[in-house]
Amino acid sequence: MLGLVLILIALHGIGNKLGDDRPFKYYLKGILIGIVLVIVAIILIVAALAASSASTGSMENEFTMYPGSNVNIIEEDSTNLSDTGIALVLVGGVIAIAAIIIGAYFQKKAWEAMYELTGVDAFKSTANFLWWGALTLVVLIGAILLLISSIFQIIAFANLPQKLSKRSTTPAPTPVEELSW
Repeated sequence: MLGLVLILIALHGIGNKLGDDRPFKYYLKGILIGIVLVIVAIILIVAALAASSASTGSMENEFTMYPGSNVNIIEEDSTNLSDTGIALVLVGGVIAIAAIIIGAYFQKKAWEAMYELTGVDAFKSTANFLWWGALTLVVLIGAILLLISSIFQIIAFANLPQKLSKRSTTPAPTPVEELSW
């Protein structure tokens, strides 16, 4: 969490210096959307587990005993999830994956904006590795790509020029030589 806050501070400072707050806004959107959706996913998964444990509760106060009667209490101690519980876990998992992908999309846009503003190629590489890492995280190769993205992010900040000035978005005109016939 501290790292995310420090990155936000850096992006805010660079955005103020260059007069463009896109990197800060995109990164902040990505973080906030990711946090909110992960919290929703956790709530759904915890609700599924709570529903499962509530279905195996005790049978207190559910019968009346008379003197001399035999009562056999069979309490099923099952830890299996019900159909509703399984559905809630699946929905929670899908929401968690969506949170990662949506958060990565906005972070990708932030790093692409940083590339446009500073011209440091490592920011573009950070954006690409972050995006593909988030998309392939389900098959676990994405974790390696996200690590590579973090390394490129460090390299990008280390390669920032000492004096920042906004890059021109229009290419410089190419000189045309006069032709004589």
